[in-house]
Amino acid sequence: MAKQKDTHWWDVKAALGKKGISLSEVALRHGVSTAAIAKIKRVPNARLQSAIAEVLGAAPQDIWPSRYYVSSGRPVRPSTWLRKNNRTMRRAHVKKSEAA
Repeated sequence: MAKQKDTHWWDVKAALGKKGISLSEVALRHGVSTAAIAKIKRVPNARLQSAIAEVLGAAPQDIWPSRYYVSSGRPVRPSTWLRKNNRTMRRAHVKKSEAA
């Protein structure tokens, strides 16, 4: 079975925009800073992922499948997820810096 990709960050932001809600508003509703909620694109946070998914009317597992265990649907610990995905993120960063 092919590994599902997470929804692209800009698609998540666009979907929020179509609902008439910004990340800042989601942050305000849940009592966190805008920086904390914007960090979700790089670091998993089950509570805030659920908040965004709720606004979008979707399950967090559908938006960020790599951040949840397939068998149980439970969130992967951020440290585990970062360890598995950090190499990929570093490669993307290197490509961007080489292009500049």
